Amino acid sequence: MGRGEDEAEGKVEIIVQRLLPRCDAVELRTRGYSGETVRDFHTHTMYSDGFYTPAALMAEAVRNGVQEISITDHDTVAGLPDGKRTAEGLGARFLSGVEVTSTWLSKDVHLLSYGFKEERMRGSRLWSYMARIVESDQEWARRVAEESRREPIALKVDGETKSLWVSDDELNRFSESSIPSYFIFGVLVKEKLDTLSKRFRSVPARHIYYFLFWRSGGQEYVDRYGSLFRDFGIENRTFWNVAREERPLMQTEEVIRMILEVGAVPVLAHPGETILQEKQIAELVLKGLKGVEVYTPKHDAQQIQFYEGIASFLGLLIVCGTDFHDPYHRNGVEIGRGRNGEGLCRGATLQEISDFQS
Repeated sequence: MGRGEDEAEGKVEIIVQRLLPRCDAVELRTRGYSGETVRDFHTHTMYSDGFYTPAALMAEAVRNGVQEISITDHDTVAGLPDGKRTAEGLGARFLSGVEVTSTWLSKDVHLLSYGFKEERMRGSRLWSYMARIVESDQEWARRVAEESRREPIALKVDGETKSLWVSDDELNRFSESSIPSYFIFGVLVKEKLDTLSKRFRSVPARHIYYFLFWRSGGQEYVDRYGSLFRDFGIENRTFWNVAREERPLMQTEEVIRMILEVGAVPVLAHPGETILQEKQIAELVLKGLKGVEVYTPKHDAQQIQFYEGIASFLGLLIVCGTDFHDPYHRNGVEIGRGRNGEGLCRGATLQEISDFQS
């Protein structure tokens, strides 16, 4: 280890030693508490793994009382123009955003990136990096579609056997700028099931995806829909399992540098989900991290206090966001609302985030 690395490690240790006593403090300083302005700086559209179009998402947000909003799709900014136009037309204040995927400590780390201009983003290292992630995921989606044709989902309707699979043309309906996921296949299968029986029409596409393609969330959706799928002879298992090849992810510290290069503000997304501790966050601060998403339904009260203390001591932006995808997502949240339905009014304002731009 060189001298520079030794000095950096020493700085981290000093920060952590000073920080630890503060994390359990009852009275914590928070930044940008407005008291009334409802904001949500973490949402997703159909361009990544959400369900709504950007325009529909913004309309839903405004109906829910959100006054400051950002779209933060995974590794793509394709939904921002429509989102900005709709939000501002409805009287809401819009902040450009994207959730960039990185890797660190053998886990995916998501960085919310705010306030960039499209002309500075386009053609940048960050732009090229996100394009490589999109290309990798699109190749994976094509392999899933191929698997669906080799092993279609069999079901029986009125005594006749039907097969469900996905064609390349159906897959191509989704924008080349979108990030493919199994949720896309849930949407496509949902459309087919609806045409075969009206009994499926009350089942959200998100839940079709959970039942057929994603079982990590436990038994809830299996128990809820098992009898329905069984009535049509659909096996109670996951389908079209295609492993993702190693994604071309870069280290978090390098992604932070690329975010800063385009004049954006890098914010650590839901650290409680990745279980990042004070030492790791302090290390990222030395690399240029500017904020932490603290006020989110993904954090319980203890986690909020813990990360609030870390961010407050380090002088970081404290940001709020729901990670909203659609009303039927397992997160079970509404746009701009906390776990108990309260409006998200704490944390940095849109202007405060913008003030952190380089």
